[in-house]
Amino acid sequence: RNIDKFVEELQKALERACLNPRIRAMVLLDLSGSMGNMYKSLSVLESLQKVVEIRNIKIMGFNDGLLKDDLSSRDRIANLEVTGGTQLGKALSEIDKKFGLPERLLLVTDGNHDQPELLSRVPSVKQCLPSEIDEFLDWVRD
Repeated sequence: RNIDKFVEELQKALERACLNPRIRAMVLLDLSGSMGNMYKSLSVLESLQKVVEIRNIKIMGFNDGLLKDDLSSRDRIANLEVTGGTQLGKALSEIDKKFGLPERLLLVTDGNHDQPELLSRVPSVKQCLPSEIDEFLDWVRD
């Protein structure tokens, strides 16, 4: 737990100093209202906990834009709330400005989002429902 806290604080310090290394892989969670209770089941929460355990991966959420908090911790994953719209294009634009677009993006969504041009600039993109995350764990790890 202390290592996770140290890594989180180090990442925040690097972000504040504008020294973010390029993100290789990102899991982007659709937290819009249309997702309903999709993140509440025990199996989905267990899958998300497995994602948290993967090193060198960024987990972020979006609805009306990119949510400010990194979700790469057990506590944050356990308390996901859905609300608002599904503005993937705005979220990707904010990711691009903040970190640069990742090499691989797992988009966890119900598919009710815009189809932004920026999505085509990510070299490798997969989309799945929250209940399908386990099927993509090996892909995210590579």
